[in-house]
Amino acid sequence: MNVKDSDATLILNQGPLTEGTALTLELATTYKKPYRVMDLSESNDPGHCRGWMQDLKIEVLNVAGPRESKEPGIYDKAIEFLRRMLQPMYG
Repeated sequence: MNVKDSDATLILNQGPLTEGTALTLELATTYKKPYRVMDLSESNDPGHCRGWMQDLKIEVLNVAGPRESKEPGIYDKAIEFLRRMLQPMYG
């Protein structure tokens, strides 16, 4: 229900989407919700997501991605990305 109840979904992953993360993308498409997929194994500028959120006036953002147990290191990368993305917006 997170995809359906949010304004948009941000998927943070490393490499190809699998399992529940792939399902999240499928649900965003099914519900015709805006989404953005960021591969954290590459160098990504969080400013792109910040601008996307502001342009769409997103108030409720669903953040999704693989579990740490399935993708070691993803938690720390996701937290760092989100901090850099949200810090200029919320100080």
